[in-house]
Amino acid sequence: MKTLVANIGSTSLKWRLFDFTNNAERLLHKGGFERVTDYPKAVEELPGRAVWARSLNPDRQSLS
Repeated sequence: MKTLVANIGSTSLKWRLFDFTNNAERLLHKGGFERVTDYPKAVEELPGRAVWARSLNPDRQSLS
């Protein structure tokens, strides 16, 4: 079973996606947005890969 866990605060959104297949816990993905009220920073991490972080200007950029 895959489970998405979200932590939504006043200035951030963070999430983790877990797989609980065969009674084992495995982290599939985690990421989030920090300081969403003051030029947010997008963060994404895939297990076994490098962390991706990018500062965003909310008036001129998107994650697409």
